[in-house]
Amino acid sequence: MKALKITIAILVIISLIVIVIGFFLPPKIEVERSIAIHAKPADIHPYINDMREWAKWTAWAKRDTNMTNVFEGSESGEGSIYKWSGNDEVGTGVVKITRTDSNQGVWYDMSMEEGQFQSQGSITYQPVGDSTNVVWAYQSDTGGNIIFKYVMVFFKPYIEHDFDEGLRGLKKLVESDSISIEPDSGTE
Repeated sequence: MKALKITIAILVIISLIVIVIGFFLPPKIEVERSIAIHAKPADIHPYINDMREWAKWTAWAKRDTNMTNVFEGSESGEGSIYKWSGNDEVGTGVVKITRTDSNQGVWYDMSMEEGQFQSQGSITYQPVGDSTNVVWAYQSDTGGNIIFKYVMVFFKPYIEHDFDEGLRGLKKLVESDSISIEPDSGTE
């Protein structure tokens, strides 16, 4: 009986510690990743402004090749909506473009797992010489929910990895397309 009381006391203490630590975890998660792409913002923008293009460069499309994709609203730009449903790795979600500017970038709202996780994101362009620094940013507020705080702390490295992989895919796609469509210089 004494062992049971000790076990219960230890579990209560551990639970209290987890709860107290949870209060001190950040209420918001922010992720920002960037990559330099040898192209102008106008050459990058079509791959970001049209949600149907995201499957060509984001990490998620590679994780579930049988993922169901639905596109609604505007064909591209503000008001376009992308819904997906996939395996456990990609889950379900909705992205809606809320603002777009071919020289500055795209801003969106995202909802995952039937509204349990709400976030905002942007993919912006910063011209630097003959290249563009593309910055993918993400912000989510846990609403003070301790469980969501823990989830976001552990989820952040995965978001960073996926953004890095996606930006590398975007760079490869944009730069290979810009090489293939450059005008013939006329020299042989």
